[in-house]
Amino acid sequence: MPMKYIKTQSLPRVDDPILNRALEQLDEELNKIARVFIDWTDATQNFKTTGNGELAGLVLGGNFTNPGQPAFLAYNSAHDLNVTGDGTEVTIDFDTEIFDQGGDFAADTFTAPISGRYLLSVHTMLMDLDASTYERVYLQIQTSNRTYSKDWSALVYNNSGWASYELSVVADMDINDTVTCVIAASGGAKSVDVAGGATIFTSFSGALLC
Repeated sequence: MPMKYIKTQSLPRVDDPILNRALEQLDEELNKIARVFIDWTDATQNFKTTGNGELAGLVLGGNFTNPGQPAFLAYNSAHDLNVTGDGTEVTIDFDTEIFDQGGDFAADTFTAPISGRYLLSVHTMLMDLDASTYERVYLQIQTSNRTYSKDWSALVYNNSGWASYELSVVADMDINDTVTCVIAASGGAKSVDVAGGATIFTSFSGALLC
């Protein structure tokens, strides 16, 4: 397989041969760290750095992937019964991961591995709602920096008392900041459920944008 690489710029040389040899050795070590290899295949160019493995893949045609970019998708695999309805604010359960690129999601919480702007999206379905009883639902994405909230006061649900709620934000997060999602229904008894199952009713996803 043909291979090309981008070499780092050499350090300047001086008149002292001993120092020049030291500079040459330093050049060699810097290139071990910083040399970028480009493997050319029929469909994909894989960018790699020595010692760090794959950084990114550029598919011919302009599509770009980065396996090191933080991204996750998790969902609730079973109904959580009688968790709200009386105003109780419940942290939404996301017990099953579909993917967790970087391993930063655990126990219903995403922890930012690096400072940046993150796209965060939550979707949840509530069951056993009754518009004649329950007056309000709010859904929140709670980060270390701030809370993003959406409120519904006119409840709309299907004949089974099910209703879905969604919220998406681009949030600024600092390294080691955390984010969770909460939901609450109020106006009645604590008998409202958060839906879950193999069919994804309740999910949380996120990715570093920039």
